[in-house]
Amino acid sequence: MRSPTLTSPFKDAHVRALIFFAAIGPACLYGCEEDAVANPVSASSAVTPGADPRATRVRFETVAPAGLETLAVLPAEVVVPPHAIQAVGPALAGRLISWHVSPGDRVAVGTPLALVESLEFADLEARRAELSETVKQRRRILNRRKQHVAAGVETEQALLEIEGALAGDQAALTAIERQLAARRSLGDSTGATTPGNEPSANRGVSWTWTSSVKGVVSAVSCPTGSLQEPGSECITIVDDSLTMVRVAVPERHLSRAGAEGRATLILASDRAETAIPMALARRDGALSRSSRTLAHYYAPESATPLQIGATGRVAITAPAPPSTVRVKRASVTRMGGDDVVFVPGDGPGGGVPMVVRIAGRAEDDLLISAESLRADSKVAVHGLFLLKSLALVEAE
Repeated sequence: MRSPTLTSPFKDAHVRALIFFAAIGPACLYGCEEDAVANPVSASSAVTPGADPRATRVRFETVAPAGLETLAVLPAEVVVPPHAIQAVGPALAGRLISWHVSPGDRVAVGTPLALVESLEFADLEARRAELSETVKQRRRILNRRKQHVAAGVETEQALLEIEGALAGDQAALTAIERQLAARRSLGDSTGATTPGNEPSANRGVSWTWTSSVKGVVSAVSCPTGSLQEPGSECITIVDDSLTMVRVAVPERHLSRAGAEGRATLILASDRAETAIPMALARRDGALSRSSRTLAHYYAPESATPLQIGATGRVAITAPAPPSTVRVKRASVTRMGGDDVVFVPGDGPGGGVPMVVRIAGRAEDDLLISAESLRADSKVAVHGLFLLKSLALVEAE
């Protein structure tokens, strides 16, 4: 065990002052009234014959196992991956009569979203037959014009025009056939409900549009009274069960935060703080050149939906370095340029200094190591100023 070197430039003046305070009385060197109230001397701590009476002002506690090291506490934001955001529309073309949901509402598969007014089934059949005949006619015209272009009678421009018109009619016919297929999937006209993004009414004019996905409604973008085609992006639903926490991790912590790291999300509210264990889900592939950080994405270890856009802080932890123990921050002091703790011994006040190395921190505590420090060692947690002062006096 190496003793700290006392080379402070103000040591002489400091020691003289300490000698003066030491002469006042061993029980009142520092904060005697406060210590007497906060730490009354019990019968078990009474001075025994031949013992240093100043030792009653010192309390030692056993060090704690190191456990996890806190690498960093960083700002965090709750985000969702792109695939968790679904912008959906009605299965059939029609006019939006009314919405049944609003932003912030939670929906499940089959939840009614809106009332839609669509064409009658017979009208769709008539329109399909009309477009089908139009497509056939345009195909015949296209074949004739191809022959004319090959013979030099017509130009390529005439051919392009009929090809464009045919493509438009074919797309409209396909859309109507999809609507008819969705209508037929309803079966008879009893109004039976079918799950998914399909109408849940009969073949009449009005039907209820139900949700095909689960989550929270984040936006309603189509106004009532507007005409919408199948696949329009009328409502945005976010699956908040897929929320993650984004944290910008500094470059110096990347190796341990990625390979060994765990994280705890700390969300503060008006009443208390909530700690949520997190696991690393993924991280970006490239380091930010400006901030020298890498975005890490953590997911809750349990099914805990988080409020999208919420902010908090994340404590990133990793297994503590080997041969380290955990002590209170107040147990470590500086002497002669070294970090030291006081352990029980035959020194003044019942403690002797031990030089230690600070290996990291764990929450508000420190992780330290020393050759003579063991898992069952004790260090001073109270009376550290007294022990340090007595050590300086003895060195003088």
